[in-house]
Amino acid sequence: RVVILGTRGLKGFDGLEGCQLSSRCCSCEIQGQPHSRVQTVGVADNPNPVWNQHIVIDNVAAGDSLEFKVLNKDGRDVEELVGKGILSHTQFFQTGFDGELLLSEGTVEAEAFLLVS
Repeated sequence: RVVILGTRGLKGFDGLEGCQLSSRCCSCEIQGQPHSRVQTVGVADNPNPVWNQHIVIDNVAAGDSLEFKVLNKDGRDVEELVGKGILSHTQFFQTGFDGELLLSEGTVEAEAFLLVS
C-alpha cells in the first residue's frame, strides 16, 4: 500500500497548448510493468496538488521498483509528463518509505518533489 500525498516545488500550468483547464494527477506502477498502473484523481488548477490518496499495487516482488509520474491532463484527456520519480525496492520493500522523491524529466524546470508514504 502506498499513500501519494502531494507535490512540492512545481510551477504552474504552462504546457498543454490550447488548454483552458488543467488538472494534475499521479500514476504509480511497478517499473517496467505498465499493466500494474494505478492513478490518483485529478486536482484542478493547483500546481502543487494534495491527493492524500491510498493506492494498492498488487504483486510487488523483491527487487521491484515503483515508478511515479506526475501528469497534467486537459479536458480532452491529453496527458503531459510533469515529472517522474523512482522508488527503488531497497528504499521501501522491507521497512516502508515516508519521504520525498525528486522529480526529473518531463516539464520540471526547478527542484520539485513528490511526497509519498
